[in-house]
Amino acid sequence: MGLSLKPQHLKRYKDVALLLIKYGRRDLVNVAGLDPALDEESAPVAADPAAAELADDLERMGPTFIKLGQLLSTRPDILPPPYLHALARLQDRVEPFSFGEVERIVAAELGVRLSKAFSEFEASPVAAASLGQVHRAAMRDGRRVAVKVQRPDIRERVAEDLEALADIAEFLDEHTEMGRRYEFGRILRSSAAVCSGSSTIGRKRKTSRCSDETFLTSRRSWSPRRSTTTQRRACSPWNTSRAPRSRR
Repeated sequence: MGLSLKPQHLKRYKDVALLLIKYGRRDLVNVAGLDPALDEESAPVAADPAAAELADDLERMGPTFIKLGQLLSTRPDILPPPYLHALARLQDRVEPFSFGEVERIVAAELGVRLSKAFSEFEASPVAAASLGQVHRAAMRDGRRVAVKVQRPDIRERVAEDLEALADIAEFLDEHTEMGRRYEFGRILRSSAAVCSGSSTIGRKRKTSRCSDETFLTSRRSWSPRRSTTTQRRACSPWNTSRAPRSRR
């Protein structure tokens, strides 16, 4: 008897099932009872995928799976060396989202256009990671800053993905030897802790009172001099001796 599939998570169940089948773990799909989430058109053709494809597949599946891939890249007890090496790319080389999305997010948060909030804002990010990316910019008073912008709709996506993955992980931990050995639920909880700690930028900065730091405020009170931030982007002084890191 497999897990009880929740209708709202059918697409994610299907995505996970296809991923497991592609990499030779049809047995886990069968045990977990994920077959009903598949259809004839989505059934993958048997293949022998290269290890690098796993990193690409996880990246396409979104931020939660990128973060999961980062954790798995440190688990030689679960994956062989070629896969560990391939997944290591996700630590610091993730495809950025479009500048159009950056403009939309920042404008929605501030209630003003980028050109009004900043005198300069570089379209290409200096770092892109699973949950957001960093852009160089300049405030209207000339101060150089680094602006961190979250990926679009990330909080909702992460929450939904984690719930679907938790259903699968908990079932496998309880009903399979592999699950009991590797504790997929624990791996997922580690991923969830990182995601929840990073998917709300405001949580990191809400107690800051440092006068030498500049954060963007919410649309209700736009003031580049106030030491505050919003939920989806934060702004801090640009330090040329220490560029923003890509991870997270």
